[in-house]
Amino acid sequence: MERLPKREARELADRLFKDGAYRPTDHMYEMGNERDIDLLDVGHCLENGEIFGEPAFDKPHKEWRYTIRGPDIDGEEISVIVSFEEFEGETVVIITVKRKGKRT
Repeated sequence: MERLPKREARELADRLFKDGAYRPTDHMYEMGNERDIDLLDVGHCLENGEIFGEPAFDKPHKEWRYTIRGPDIDGEEISVIVSFEEFEGETVVIITVKRKGKRT
């Protein structure tokens, strides 16, 4: 998928997540368990957050990755790294999650 403008990417991630068109990676579950971030937190961040920084192109996976920062359901800042795929329809891929000040 081509690089999207920040606002469009955030809105698309939120819409696809709400529509159930999302695919969490194993890495997202691993980091989410370690950092106490679940899919409810992810959804809240996608709905209320903003794209942070510029999208990054991941050469091995040939995809644009977007960092969305926003609150989890408890109001604490988290980041959700997403990409998009177009296989049998558009899907937001939830690559990983982190808490403010933590590295993936």
